[in-house]
Amino acid sequence: MIKIHTSQSVAGISIMAYYAENVSCLHTASHGAHLGLDFLIYGEPMLIMIQNLAIIELIWKVDELISIKEKALYTVFIGLYGWFLFSGIVPAFAWKLITATTIFFIGLSRVPQIWGNYQQQSTGQLAFATFFVNFLRSSVRLISVFAESSDPTFRLTYAIAFASNVTLVV
Repeated sequence: MIKIHTSQSVAGISIMAYYAENVSCLHTASHGAHLGLDFLIYGEPMLIMIQNLAIIELIWKVDELISIKEKALYTVFIGLYGWFLFSGIVPAFAWKLITATTIFFIGLSRVPQIWGNYQQQSTGQLAFATFFVNFLRSSVRLISVFAESSDPTFRLTYAIAFASNVTLVV
């Protein structure tokens, strides 16, 4: 965030990655709540989402090519979808589908950034320290999820997120 603010540039940053990661965070947090896990286990994706929303807002401010329509559609979608997932009206059978699509959204949130970094041979305005902290955070989170949850799809989601963070750091 500091690099974006000081440089007033979003070069090398994929807004789609942040959009997709927020959907992934909603899926993971709501699934954890649905499973009845402790907030300390499923609350972290909510904190990441808040951080991402701040980054998205900064990107929107700096990148004048992002239309007001895109901003409005994303805001309405993420708000309504989040309400739906946490409302308690999601049928039991739908949670398998929601969790399975989480894996897709994790890929969608990381692959464009990995590809962009590879093509540019640079992280642009992204800081290596941020990726390294994400790697450390996801390492600890993976251990705690495996210790606290026996749900295989919930575990798989965190394992894939960990692997994608390793790829970004390497």
